[in-house]
Amino acid sequence: MPSLPIIIRMLPTGAIPGPISSGPEDQPKCFGKMAADEMISRIAAGGRLVFFEYCLSFLVATTRRPSVLYVLELGDRAWRQRIGYSLISLVAGWWGFPWGLIYTPIVILGNLMGGCDVTAETRALLEESGASHEGRGTRDEE
Repeated sequence: MPSLPIIIRMLPTGAIPGPISSGPEDQPKCFGKMAADEMISRIAAGGRLVFFEYCLSFLVATTRRPSVLYVLELGDRAWRQRIGYSLISLVAGWWGFPWGLIYTPIVILGNLMGGCDVTAETRALLEESGASHEGRGTRDEE
């Protein structure tokens, strides 16, 4: 599994930072401009950070892309996202040769198994960035 900085670089443009999704309350929220403290508290309460993948093919070109990061509360299975990204791959992923035929089943299986959980990596990154910002003062304080 790739490391978190690699995953963040692979995310679509505007995914991080970006607004938290404004869907219904029972829908998972997208990771965006959420404070590090809030993110760490959600993870401590049993939340998970996951992304799903989708595959798009155009005859000889195939791309395998991650979604934005979703914050899943304890017990949330995110079936809507699992099925949605899998359907995109099922419809548009097969058409590339040879990688469309290889990547599409991998992506669909990964999505149906719950996506890619990056909670531990994200928590470590948030705690590290929080610790590095605590020691810094502003010019006014000096």
